[in-house]
Amino acid sequence: MQLIATYPPRLLAIVALAGLGLGLLTRQPLVMAWSGALLLGIAGQHAAARARITRARIAGFEMLWKHSERSRQVARGETTELSAELRNRSSEVIGFSDLRAVAGDELELTIDPSAGCIPPGGALALTVTVRPRSVGAHGLQGLSLEVTHPIAPFEVPLNFANPWVFEVLPAAHAWTARSAAGGRGRRAAPARRSSSLTGDSSELRELREYRPGDPLRKVAWKSSARRGKLLVRDDEREERETLWYLLDASVELWAGALGDSPLDRAIDTVASLMARGLRAGDRVGLLVISTRRLGELAPGVGPAHLSRLLSLLTESTGVRDADRSSLDEQQLVARVLEHARVLDPAACAAHSVKHPERVAELAYQLLERAPYNAPLPLAPNARERVLRQYLAAFGMPSPSRLEPDRERTDDLLLKSMLSLAESRPSRLVIVSPLPSTALAARLKEPAGRLARRRVAVSWLPIELMSGLEVPDSPTGAVVRDALGWRSAHAARRGLLALQRIGIKLDQPRRAASHSPTAPQEPVLAADSAAPSLPAKGA
Repeated sequence: MQLIATYPPRLLAIVALAGLGLGLLTRQPLVMAWSGALLLGIAGQHAAARARITRARIAGFEMLWKHSERSRQVARGETTELSAELRNRSSEVIGFSDLRAVAGDELELTIDPSAGCIPPGGALALTVTVRPRSVGAHGLQGLSLEVTHPIAPFEVPLNFANPWVFEVLPAAHAWTARSAAGGRGRRAAPARRSSSLTGDSSELRELREYRPGDPLRKVAWKSSARRGKLLVRDDEREERETLWYLLDASVELWAGALGDSPLDRAIDTVASLMARGLRAGDRVGLLVISTRRLGELAPGVGPAHLSRLLSLLTESTGVRDADRSSLDEQQLVARVLEHARVLDPAACAAHSVKHPERVAELAYQLLERAPYNAPLPLAPNARERVLRQYLAAFGMPSPSRLEPDRERTDDLLLKSMLSLAESRPSRLVIVSPLPSTALAARLKEPAGRLARRRVAVSWLPIELMSGLEVPDSPTGAVVRDALGWRSAHAARRGLLALQRIGIKLDQPRRAASHSPTAPQEPVLAADSAAPSLPAKGA
């Protein structure tokens, strides 16, 4: 147990040491006795504070959640609250200050109250407000505080290891969480969108004049008799599209400000578009790629299918796998052991980073206490797989790999377009940065095959400049303008290349409503924030 001295005892200790040194130099017994008594008093207060906190912890000074579950699904940017309490089962008053949450930067956390006193045998209710900033599984490992006393000169920092994991889904999850789960809405047919095509149906579109070739069974005889000319009944034919979204989730797209990186925006936009398509009655499928296929879900309909799509977006775009994370096995062992020592100090007493096999066995045992059932990550061996699963199950952060995936992702993008062409969807939306000239030339063959199969192909660009943090200085302004011009020039070349091969640019509109029930649709393409290119000769 570590004790931190406040300002008065620090000052007294300095004075006592100075007096002791002065007494030794001047050979004054009274000065030496006074300084020694002062140091002895400080040591006694230190021992008394340690004993008091030890008795309180043994009697039962603990933090408890008021929820039966230990994980929760929330939408990115949505605010949620947790209820907890501090219980004091000892016979002494316990004061505390600087109450804070132990969590990563992926969660914005506030605690009310942050300081107070707990009477003997009493409890204090706490409210923890959480606002996630990025998708994924992020953990709140517990609370930390400083135990204080009105007359004690020492503060004692205490940690309460009580993990809680938030499975943060894209912002479109707010719509599924608030949609009706039963009643008449479940017996009704799913939403439908009427196309501009005509065909046999019970829904009247219009009455028009007869044209040669129209079947006589479509003639509206009564209306024709009243108007004195042949009229034909045109019906509306209901049509549902089959949409495939092909998302590029390369690791370099995570670069940028937390919660505002290119991939953060892309995930929210794709989720909003899929939710809109499912509400219109379309069948929607999703394929997430990088250097390999990260996840795939065949087209389907309904709110349950949207929930599966959002879960796939969250799980497949993460960086827990060995080929997407920058953590090697030694770093994994160190992180797991550091977390396990807080969770179960007694079990970790005989473990060290020099024995990764024993640490992996300990991690496997502690997985039973994990609040979140994380999917099994990809790893080269079973030991590393257990270590990565431990970090995922407790919501521990994992940094992404620094090496880019662009070349291998482009190769897989072409193969994925050809494979999706075999299923003959109505439309394919590619969500990726605008292609280079070399990639655009290679896109001509799969784009032509999709066109021959009457598949509409569109490109939803990911803006690479989003979330870029540039210092606010004259040099930073120059760097920002240079990067903006380079990005704008590359975007123009990519747009021209797509136009030559017949792929349309798909640009979603920005959502007008900011209510929690309306999923946000951030604009991905280059916007007005990027500087315009200087004119030639300027």
